[in-house]
Amino acid sequence: TAMEFFRSLVSNKIVGTLLLGLIILGMAVWGTENIFSGNFGSGVISVGERSISQQELDREFERTLRILRQQDESNRTLTRQQAVEFGLLDQEISQQTTRLLLLGYAREIGADASSQALADSIRADENFQNQVTGTFDLDTYRRVLTNNNFTQAGYEQGLKDNLTLGYIEDAVVSAVSAPSDLSRLQAI
Repeated sequence: TAMEFFRSLVSNKIVGTLLLGLIILGMAVWGTENIFSGNFGSGVISVGERSISQQELDREFERTLRILRQQDESNRTLTRQQAVEFGLLDQEISQQTTRLLLLGYAREIGADASSQALADSIRADENFQNQVTGTFDLDTYRRVLTNNNFTQAGYEQGLKDNLTLGYIEDAVVSAVSAPSDLSRLQAI
């Protein structure tokens, strides 16, 4: 197993010394104050100004497991421990890190969703509309969020992030086009 391999590496005096040296070098370069103070911040994953808390990561991981269980009959009994052993937690961490990187980049270049785009998206969502009038209803909005265990700030940040990521996706897709010769060949 991987743990046995790691133990055999560390038991080798040269490799163990090299590994210890790399750790000391890393502490010297990036600092050690957080390690010894116990202050690791509030986020499990941090990129720039944004971070994801342990609770948010757990919620996203559970959502991923729920989707997997619904999509495939054989995954209905997939336990959290099995998912971790299969590397699904590592994939979730990687996806969330990539998400934060993209959001940070979008913010840096000024491509993040505006407050107006956020408001328009919320008003257009049928889940938040009054059943009689068909228009946005603030009480319905708050009730739906509460029933789904969302805070207003948390929901709006998530929606803004999704809109921003949609902008990035649209920009990438529109930038990719088939060469004209290939397009003509396909048309023929």
